[in-house]
Amino acid sequence: MRVEPNGLGELMDCLKAGMKEANKAVLKSNMQLLGSLAEAVGAPIKTYLKKCFEPMIFNLSDKQSLVRNDTLEAINKWAEAIGTEPVV
Repeated sequence: MRVEPNGLGELMDCLKAGMKEANKAVLKSNMQLLGSLAEAVGAPIKTYLKKCFEPMIFNLSDKQSLVRNDTLEAINKWAEAIGTEPVV
């Protein structure tokens, strides 16, 4: 299923704010949703690279391995959607 990228700005703002959440369950759900959105939107998700992808990388240093694993999965889904060059 494809999702049109029009009108996702407010959702992405909320997801960006959720990346600073202290509750790890909410943070994990946030990462999973970001990965699913990248799959559903595809290449146009690139417009939200600075807003959501860059803050996502900071969660790789989390002490809980489950959060790190969900973050890696989300990063891989973004890399599949937009290509590996912007990710690197």
